[in-house]
Amino acid sequence: MPCRSLLCRLLICAVFGCCATLPAPAADKAAEAPKVDPATEAMMKAATPGAMHEKLKPLIGTWKTTVKMYSGPGEPEVSEGTSTSEWILGGRFVRETVKGTYAGMPFEGRGLTGYDNVSKEFVGVWVDNFGTGIATSVGKLDPNGKVINWQTTFNNPMPGMPNTMRSVVEFGNDKTHTFTAYAMVDGKEVKQMEITYTR
Repeated sequence: MPCRSLLCRLLICAVFGCCATLPAPAADKAAEAPKVDPATEAMMKAATPGAMHEKLKPLIGTWKTTVKMYSGPGEPEVSEGTSTSEWILGGRFVRETVKGTYAGMPFEGRGLTGYDNVSKEFVGVWVDNFGTGIATSVGKLDPNGKVINWQTTFNNPMPGMPNTMRSVVEFGNDKTHTFTAYAMVDGKEVKQMEITYTR
């Protein structure tokens, strides 16, 4: 009997010991699953294109450009060119390639436009073959949803220091939109450039 009693005790301990080491049910595992790190969650949210990126959709396509440059009193200088804009990086940015002429010389430029989910602003950069600097812009959507108001900072060769200008992008329909740039001259805002995009 003592041997049987001891054997029973060992079996009971073995059974309960095994049960104690069995894996927890799936529901318990789910409950114990670690939560996503807040920093990772914030980064993923910031990296996801949303409704504000869709506001840039009217820019996409191949366009004929008519450029009017206002350098003083009288009629503006008019030139024509082309612009091609496409989504890149999974719909996060619009890449624009512009070709045309300015003052009788070949002109070529590249732009990137997007919306920063963190700063809650439209953002843009621009480079072209008429300079060696990079112009940077931030923009806000007008309440009507059809206008983006931009502030651009660039290095002005005259007088050789950073300068700012205001510009406006107005969406008409899927066949046209316009870009208009203004600068401060003698304390007054003056239109300097207007680009009409058509297709």
